[in-house]
Amino acid sequence: MLKGERVSYNVFAMGRMETIWAPDCSEFKPDRWLKDGVFVDPESSFKFPTFQAGPRICLGKELAEIQMKLIASHLIYHFQFTMQEKNPPMTYRSIVFRVRGGLPIRVHPRTH
Repeated sequence: MLKGERVSYNVFAMGRMETIWAPDCSEFKPDRWLKDGVFVDPESSFKFPTFQAGPRICLGKELAEIQMKLIASHLIYHFQFTMQEKNPPMTYRSIVFRVRGGLPIRVHPRTH
């Protein structure tokens, strides 16, 4: 590598690498982020660099994570979500992660 050259990496691809995440890397397993039922950050922000890492880490990371947890817990507590289609959703490969044709779901209020 020479001085002045650009370096880039693909966060989408890194999130699906067997060498980083194990052979089941392409499976949706939210429990990867739980230890004894409690959310834990990955051991290195360089391993999962959604909010960047090192001295240039996103200043809003903590607030974004708190907001995400509050909204997700509120929605899960009050509603039940059911996917309309039996096939797994297809995604676009782009900078912004999108689902092809949207993600058709039914939302039902929960009764407590």
